[in-house]
Amino acid sequence: MIGFKVCIIKPALPSSSMSQGQFEAALKLAPHPPNLAAIEASINLGECLQNWGETTLSAASALPDDVLTCEVEAEAQTRACALFRRAVHAYGAAVPCDQPSTSAAATPCTAPSTSAAPRADVAVNCANTLASWAEAAVEGQEGPRQLLAQALHLYRAALSSEPDALTWGNLADAEVATAVAAAGDGDGAAAEACAERARAAYATACQLSSTDNGDDLPGLLANWGTGLVALAGLMQQDSATKLATLEEAVQRLRESASFD
Repeated sequence: MIGFKVCIIKPALPSSSMSQGQFEAALKLAPHPPNLAAIEASINLGECLQNWGETTLSAASALPDDVLTCEVEAEAQTRACALFRRAVHAYGAAVPCDQPSTSAAATPCTAPSTSAAPRADVAVNCANTLASWAEAAVEGQEGPRQLLAQALHLYRAALSSEPDALTWGNLADAEVATAVAAAGDGDGAAAEACAERARAAYATACQLSSTDNGDDLPGLLANWGTGLVALAGLMQQDSATKLATLEEAVQRLRESASFD
């Protein structure tokens, strides 16, 4: 455990911890209700905590196999989830949330529910954090489906005001993750619906992408292929559809590789 703390926690401290403290100090001085400067500080705090959580997971995954024990991996996930929770709470100052959560443990959006659309960039950052939180959540913690439902809601809110290829791709990834979680819960109908929405979202993302504009079309195609592989893994009873899905996955991955 000492090796884990040295390798994972310390690299994040100089930048992430100091920035976090500065933003939190600024927020303590903010008026109530918060003004625009206070909201911006809260958004910056959210970004800091989000990056800290991602760095914690990345550092853990980079550890040698003999160091990355199940205990170390679980600690990294627990620490990251705590950071993601705080990040989403910070983003909540600027992200109104009209989507009720079905879990008391997963109520991250703290801004009052309003008819106004959230800032697209903040909504996407918050959604990305929720998706990472869902992926890192371990058994006994927050339900991935509830976290992903919040993420999907925010992705759609962002897309309603600012259509963007990368956001469509992120939404598709979240739909795939939701399909996998739903299948794990024995909810086949929900899994199938999520799978169809994921396919449509990947297609839209690629249609909106252009390498001439600097878009990561190869990356989107690679994610599409990987997502299809995950969806094929859910098709235990329909071998024909599973084979067709895997063939499509190979096609998307080949298209991605053709850009190299």
